[in-house]
Amino acid sequence: MSAIAAGFGDTIHDSQFCFRQLLTAMSQPGTLVELNLVQGFGHMMPASTQVLLALADNSTPVWLSEQFEHDVAVTENLNFHLGCSLLKSQQHDIQKQANFALIAEQDVADFNWSQSQFYVGNEEYPDRSTTVIVEVAGLSNQPCGSALHLSLTGPGIETEKPLFIQSHCFDSLNAMLTLRKTHRFPLGLDFIVVSGEQVVALPRSTTVEVMPCM
Repeated sequence: MSAIAAGFGDTIHDSQFCFRQLLTAMSQPGTLVELNLVQGFGHMMPASTQVLLALADNSTPVWLSEQFEHDVAVTENLNFHLGCSLLKSQQHDIQKQANFALIAEQDVADFNWSQSQFYVGNEEYPDRSTTVIVEVAGLSNQPCGSALHLSLTGPGIETEKPLFIQSHCFDSLNAMLTLRKTHRFPLGLDFIVVSGEQVVALPRSTTVEVMPCM
């Protein structure tokens, strides 16, 4: 193993910190939180790395998009630190087996959301669905350059929460948001959107509307 990087310095306390940050993000959709304890594995963003370190283990299969699948530093470190099963990006029929899916920023533009087969849970166990982690160029709650403007409403949001996502492919993000609407609650996918050390959550209970460009 030639590309092993440091994980959490204090496994228990660092994992608990990241878990609490993610709990805040999930319970207050649209709220940006920071995960700044670990550098990213290979080309994986730091926040994506820490989400997996905090939530995944050897019992949670992880589906990797093509960029990460071929990144030796990513695969070696996930195997070393988590021992999780890594599912191949080309085998779309097994996406539904993944507890977590990770899509690199470089792969977002070409990702076919309409053909994805991530598991949306069932009526008895809706919580067993896939959590999809998507990397983007930037996140903000304030207008910022060329960005997709979203309006979030629902549980955990007092009135309305604005979210601005910078990306190289708005069409793919719109397709992702369309996919969210195709499943009837409580079934569905929970999304964690990542940029650098920043994280924002779009749980299935949140209503997300795309706002017109100003």
